Amino acid sequence: MVKFPNLLGGFNKKKEDPAKAREALKSEFIAEADGIKTSVNDVILNDKARQFFKLVRRSFRKLFGIN
Repeated sequence: MVKFPNLLGGFNKKKEDPAKAREALKSEFIAEADGIKTSVNDVILNDKARQFFKLVRRSFRKLFGIN
């Protein structure tokens, strides 16, 4: 017996509430951004900036599907 993939399977998925997804992404972003906070005297400022922009890029990827 040959099995074919369910072509309509993607349409039957339960969609996530956009407001809940947005709130979850916002909470995750703020939590990680708080962990990256740095002071002016921090020696590894470049590393902190890199971590922050990596977080921003990952958030945009999740939010808009941008690579």
